[in-house]
Amino acid sequence: MQTREMEEKMVCELQKLYIAPEVQGIGLLKKLMKVALNFAKENFYIKMKD
Repeated sequence: MQTREMEEKMVCELQKLYIAPEVQGIGLLKKLMKVALNFAKENFYIKMKD
């Protein structure tokens, strides 16, 4: 497998992340992003598209 193809398989993408208005402002989105980034790291993704 070529290097570029291997790198592309190591990139993940978080497309959308919404939370309900009634739970906004309590740090939930920050915690969810931390979980998503930790998942990516634990699964050997080297980059997350934004």
